[in-house]
Amino acid sequence: MQTAPCFIVWYSDAAAYEINKWIEDLKGLADTRRLGSNAEETKRLIEQALRPVFTPMWRQAAVSPLAFMDLGQAVAQATLVAYDEGLGTCLMSSPVMIDKVNKLLKLPETATLVCVMSVGYPAESWEAGGQTRKAPFDDLFSEMEYGKPFKTSSEVWDELRQAKMLQEEAPLPWRDAELKYLMRALELEERITAFQIPGAQE
Repeated sequence: MQTAPCFIVWYSDAAAYEINKWIEDLKGLADTRRLGSNAEETKRLIEQALRPVFTPMWRQAAVSPLAFMDLGQAVAQATLVAYDEGLGTCLMSSPVMIDKVNKLLKLPETATLVCVMSVGYPAESWEAGGQTRKAPFDDLFSEMEYGKPFKTSSEVWDELRQAKMLQEEAPLPWRDAELKYLMRALELEERITAFQIPGAQE
């Protein structure tokens, strides 16, 4: 946060799900041939089938997991595009940050700020210190029901290694020296937040 030249604020806006707007957006998809195979018939079905169902529940839908999944998809795509362009990103969020950004940008009351993404050219090596240590695969993923471990395949792991999709696990032997160099070169302060944590000593 101390050096990033660009920040993207990601928020979900419940107003995007207001029933009349949402219905018109769907009709726009029909008009541009992205929904249905017959534009007029699709728009008729939208009015007859979708409007009555979603009219009483659009406010609930606007704050449902599905609404935030839409935002999550956008964040994920932005992250991938940035990486493809040789950029680095970092997602940040906290109650203090959200409150300050909301006030600074004067976001509407219908907005729910989720995170801030810093974007810039990375100064560190592409490995970024190595692969973060993860919990065992069987603990992270279940098959068909919660608690039933998803069994791994040695063939898949071999394929991932051959495709160089697995990194060496952190910490890499030269990482400490890289961090010290970056701290000096960029004149960074040794801190983990850009704001004073309430109750913390200076």
